[in-house]
Amino acid sequence: MTKEVRARERSRLTMERERESAALNAEEPSMEEPSVKEPSMKEPSVEEPSVNKRNAKAPSAKELGVQEASAEDPNVTEANAEELNVTEPSAEDPNVAEPNALESGANEPPRPMTIGEAWRAGAAKLREAGVGEEDANAELLLLHALGIGKAELLRDLREPMPAAKLEAWERSLARKAAGEPVQYIMGRQAFYGRWFEVTPDVLIPRPETELLVEAVLAACGGGALTALDVGTGSGAIAVTLAAERPAWRVYASDLSADAIAVARGNARANDADERVTFVRGDLLAPFVGGAGGGQFGEAGLAVDILVSNPPYIPSADLPGLQREVRDHEPRLALDGGPDGLAPYRRMAAQLRGLPRLPRLVAWEVGAGQAEDAAALLREAAEWERIWFVRDYAGIDRHVLAIRSE
Repeated sequence: MTKEVRARERSRLTMERERESAALNAEEPSMEEPSVKEPSMKEPSVEEPSVNKRNAKAPSAKELGVQEASAEDPNVTEANAEELNVTEPSAEDPNVAEPNALESGANEPPRPMTIGEAWRAGAAKLREAGVGEEDANAELLLLHALGIGKAELLRDLREPMPAAKLEAWERSLARKAAGEPVQYIMGRQAFYGRWFEVTPDVLIPRPETELLVEAVLAACGGGALTALDVGTGSGAIAVTLAAERPAWRVYASDLSADAIAVARGNARANDADERVTFVRGDLLAPFVGGAGGGQFGEAGLAVDILVSNPPYIPSADLPGLQREVRDHEPRLALDGGPDGLAPYRRMAAQLRGLPRLPRLVAWEVGAGQAEDAAALLREAAEWERIWFVRDYAGIDRHVLAIRSE
């Protein structure tokens, strides 16, 4: 209450106390009134003074030291929120609102996921699906979805993941979690510094095959040579040889018409289509001469270089391959027969059907097959030198045989 109100209250209570005191004095009995008797011996009890009990009042709040507010006094009110320095919000007050979504966080829109968070979440999803190298696979798929390079990815890790890219990103992750090779999801694979389209119709080019190309380029000069790539698949070997040695004339064969179509597209994409000729056929059959010769008639095709990465997985080993390979890559490009050497035996036998022996034969082989493949070459012809090239795992992966003019 304010000081003015308290002063009026004290004045009012003082006046009431004086009136009450006057009333008590008026009712107090005189010595002459018989209503007050001295206690006798027969009356051991002592009566209280007769003060007209009906009119007697209990001690007032003032007498007890308590200020009692009167409901009839408009200047005296109960302690209110203003005196307690508390403002009570009113639903009718337009200036007082319910806590909004931004204050409470209840309806706050979710913060956009950053590119870095998308990367980590994608890797975790692949890990839960049992996909190996989940971080690298998630990175490749994210780069593909965003259409950026590694430098841009590292620069933009804290930027929001573009909403327009989320659906494609999720689809890519789902396909990879189901075991599909990331190269088929992206639709391409890098090889020897160039991009090649890859589809389920062709084997995905491997890094170790780059070592085969490197060995061929190192063993042969830059003159006008003719090279033949048997089992070309995506055309990675043939197109790379043509691109690296513009003076060479390159031929490429494959039994699959769909693979030939993919290889032709890659030759165009890498500006090598004018120097690469694609032929459909089984191993060396289209190129041998003589009666009943292949597409080149009785003369056949004289080649300086024969390079091949044929199927070399033993048939019985196919079920044990990684699911990405077993379930998605073409079986025609994987199955090498009972011991994995069937294509090499056939090519070794066909060598004599060519117009002349190649100066260089270079084969990619499976683990543990190098010695057997070299023996097949020795049986087929005389060579100046036969040697092996190891892959990144230290396995003798490539067999090369060279002869002098």
